[in-house]
Amino acid sequence: MRYFILTITFLIFLTSACTKNNLEFYIPKTSTIKIDRSYFNKVWLKKNIKVDSSGLIIIQSKFNREKLILNIFLKIDSESKKIDLLAMDTFGIKLFLLSVSKENTKVTIFSPSLNPFFKKLKFICQYLKFIFSFPTTNLLNQGILKQKTIVFLQFKKHKQYTEFYFDKTSKLLIKKKYVSKDNLWEVVYSNFCSKNGIYIPKKIKFKDKLKKIFITIQLAQINIYENCSK
Repeated sequence: MRYFILTITFLIFLTSACTKNNLEFYIPKTSTIKIDRSYFNKVWLKKNIKVDSSGLIIIQSKFNREKLILNIFLKIDSESKKIDLLAMDTFGIKLFLLSVSKENTKVTIFSPSLNPFFKKLKFICQYLKFIFSFPTTNLLNQGILKQKTIVFLQFKKHKQYTEFYFDKTSKLLIKKKYVSKDNLWEVVYSNFCSKNGIYIPKKIKFKDKLKKIFITIQLAQINIYENCSK
């Protein structure tokens, strides 16, 4: 009975992920400033670390009021750029494992009732890849100053770009946007805690503004291991 209810819940909020939308393309026009490279040095996933954490993931679609709340174990290896997210129900029973790397994604389903949602879980893997990616060295040489934050643009191809928002005072990455013809994604990082001198967000809120999919990750326990290549 529990798996039947879970299956119906997945069907309601994940079917909206297939909806196509068009977005009027817009590039902000403001004066540019010289980039301070020290901002990039404080991005926590640029460190050579492994992160083991536990908490909750909340997935919701605005097309309906259903909300899915699952317990998770989240593992991140910043050196190999690998992410593993294990989801469980309230009884601690494994439901699925999402594995994301730079090259590919993998979905492992432990509950047979979730087999029909294999492709949709693969789609959520793309969200995770965006959430836990970080600025690279091919960023533009200039940034855009906006009030209390500094925005840097990273172009991938024509009419497609990513914005990185850094807090001017703390120099922490607090928000990121991805804009293309058919996508408008946004992720906000907050509730930072310091672990071994590394600031990690305990709350992460993702929005797919066109498909109306919302994901919140709340981390309760966080462990960090440095020099993971050794």
